[in-house]
Amino acid sequence: MNSNNVSNKREFEKMTSGTRNTRSHNEHRSNNEAGPSQRLRQVPQSRVLLPLQQNSQNAPKRTKIEKKQNDQEPTTSNALILPVNLDDSTDPPKTVVESVFDDGSDDTIDDVVETDEQIATRLNQTLIAIVITNNRNIANQRNPRVKVITEFKSFIPHGCIEANRAQRAGSWRRDERLYLPGIPAKKFCVEDVTIHGDSENYWQIQTLFMDKKCNVKVYFVGWSCLAMESQKRLKLRSSAPAMIRNVEIRNKFLESLKRMVDSDGMKYCVDREKNLNEVIESNPDHIFWAYQDLSFFHSKVHLNNRMGTIFYMCMRKEMVTPPVYAYSTVNVVHSDAYLLCEKSPMIRRLLSTRMTYADPNNLGACETPETCRCNYRFNELFKSHMHHDILIIPKNRQYDKNGLLDLEEHNNYDERVVMECSDACGCSWRCPRRQLQRGQQLSLVVYYLDEIRGFGMKAAEPIKKGQFISEYVGEMRVLKEGEKRNTSYDAGFALLNRNLVITSENIGNVSRFFSHACTPNAAFMEVYSRRFETDPLIPRIGVYALEDIEVGEDVTVSYWSKDAMPEKSELQCKCIEDCPNFLPYD
Repeated sequence: MNSNNVSNKREFEKMTSGTRNTRSHNEHRSNNEAGPSQRLRQVPQSRVLLPLQQNSQNAPKRTKIEKKQNDQEPTTSNALILPVNLDDSTDPPKTVVESVFDDGSDDTIDDVVETDEQIATRLNQTLIAIVITNNRNIANQRNPRVKVITEFKSFIPHGCIEANRAQRAGSWRRDERLYLPGIPAKKFCVEDVTIHGDSENYWQIQTLFMDKKCNVKVYFVGWSCLAMESQKRLKLRSSAPAMIRNVEIRNKFLESLKRMVDSDGMKYCVDREKNLNEVIESNPDHIFWAYQDLSFFHSKVHLNNRMGTIFYMCMRKEMVTPPVYAYSTVNVVHSDAYLLCEKSPMIRRLLSTRMTYADPNNLGACETPETCRCNYRFNELFKSHMHHDILIIPKNRQYDKNGLLDLEEHNNYDERVVMECSDACGCSWRCPRRQLQRGQQLSLVVYYLDEIRGFGMKAAEPIKKGQFISEYVGEMRVLKEGEKRNTSYDAGFALLNRNLVITSENIGNVSRFFSHACTPNAAFMEVYSRRFETDPLIPRIGVYALEDIEVGEDVTVSYWSKDAMPEKSELQCKCIEDCPNFLPYD
């Protein structure tokens, strides 16, 4: 499809941050569309974020919990405490793909430090894309980093045996109107202890809460909140240090919020997130626990790929419906989009040009600058050109030796690309020019902002200017003229391939929650990234910080240039209090 045929040419008016985005007001109105999920089975990680208890001294057996539960009344209540907009609905849940529950696999993930060789091996095996196709030519390709499937399904993440067992045999069930793709809808509860609580296996910890005696309440995977048990914090600090670190990140974030918003309502919500309360602790049907499941299982997907933690929070006394979508760490590429990637003009230029030299005038920050081909390749592939009678001069945004982007003379509306190293450059996985390849390392919070903006993103850890935050992931499709669909979650390309779009409406990762700001502190960047020259050249989008971002601050991007904003519309921008701008309203 010729890019001139894009409907109303609006996509080209929305070129922000070097990336064409067609996000509309719908993102601000609703973030709860349902969609599929996935399971990525990778080598266990050393950066353990949600560790498992691995010996009898550290984790209680189920028989220990049985004694605690003997005096409690059994419950299988499904009277889920739902927000008004869900509780009053009679519509069935939106199901895009089937959720699949199986026997799982080994629960044990060791919190050990990998050697350089082990890390390199794991990264070399990590998926770069999932392709949905019935095309036999694509299905017969043998690249181990591209997973080819005919139908997308949601799986519980690798390493959750107890969650799979509970899905098959648990007595508690989540209200079926709240569909969470790839996340169990059932858990074990009190009456299941006799049958399912006598296993010799040890309990996998989902998260921890504080109590008044300076101990911690341990919430277990696959079991309802009524099976929580109090343990000594000091004991867990020595036996599960990674879990304690994870909880400390959460608590520091909450304390930052309390300082930023000094109100009784915020203090109540912070206390609820850290310490629970009697209503939530005694009721497994409270929607609070749906947020906890999203945090754990999506973080577990990250854990299996040694990536940063994700928290989901709603800091309101009356919690709203959590976001519903399928989680993926890589793009899910449709067949026609994959074929377009294989046949792109850029591939032909790559094949017709040797590109075997480093640029002697611009060696860059690569570990092996004398053999790095990134800058030479940029000069050959991204030349100045005319587009819509406008001279386009692409910018080469480079990492420095600390892995931070050089943002000198940054302009949100420049067309730019980040070049990452491949095996042809001769550098290791530690090279500063391989940030996106290593994945999101920062902890982030998906946070309910307000009724207008819906869910947004906050920093759970300090972020440095120029630092890679995360990759924008979703379904990669070919733009089709006249196609009617929701474009609220679309992000396109200005340099790598104008005919492709990534949409995170149903499948995506945390990057779908970056909210708009007229003066953003982060930006989309197109990224040319292949670990191996034999890998397909699939365009990617990274999100990078434009300034230092403190814990608790919103992480925002600009979805519309000022020229694309109407003088008046039904939707006023709320990026800051009393923002005078209006957003496009379809």
